[in-house]
Amino acid sequence: MRTLKLAALASVLFVGAVGAVPTNELAGTVRDVCGPVLPGTSVSAANGLGSTARVFTDERGHYSFSALAPGQWAIAFEMLGFDTLEQSLRLPENGEPTQLNVRLLPDLLLKQELTPPHGDPTVRYRRFSVYGVVKAESGEPIPSALVRLQDVGSKKSRETSPCTADELGRYAITAWSPVETTWQLSVHADGFRSYTHPNCTLAPDQPRDIDLPLERVRPAPMIELGASFLDGDHQ
Repeated sequence: MRTLKLAALASVLFVGAVGAVPTNELAGTVRDVCGPVLPGTSVSAANGLGSTARVFTDERGHYSFSALAPGQWAIAFEMLGFDTLEQSLRLPENGEPTQLNVRLLPDLLLKQELTPPHGDPTVRYRRFSVYGVVKAESGEPIPSALVRLQDVGSKKSRETSPCTADELGRYAITAWSPVETTWQLSVHADGFRSYTHPNCTLAPDQPRDIDLPLERVRPAPMIELGASFLDGDHQ
């Protein structure tokens, strides 16, 4: 009888040890490529072994999973009006928390029309879009560059909200107009010369890919003064 009890206890301890597999916390923030957070984004996780989980971002664009097993996981981010993003990552065996922040690109091929709440209801505003990468002369992306798109062809000039390029230098801007007009695309970044694209022609529902090159500002050369001048012998 004592032998049976010891065997049963050993079995319980073994099951407990096997069940004590560490789990991982995965968390992060989902933003538009230009920076604003995206509440209500669907975030799903699947590991290929039948385990799946799904959460939604809160009002701060934050999401979290609290009990994901170690190993390879596929994480998908889905939001209406944006391209679906899929990320693959391996969660550690030791249960260390993992951070995954992402930026979603808008679905610029989605045809849309806009009717302002106050104005002529028969007037339809069409979508004009431009996207690309802000790069230095060396080809490296420039994060946090400020990109602006402005309507300079209408009587009332309108400017969209500026887009702050993400860590890969990507930007994407949509503007609205009832007619085809003239657009001005410009970019500014600290340490670089401001740049305005020479021909930003946009057509409705036809997003245009324009990369923006920036030239680094070179520091002014130092002027060395002769020793005699510094000593006051300059008369």
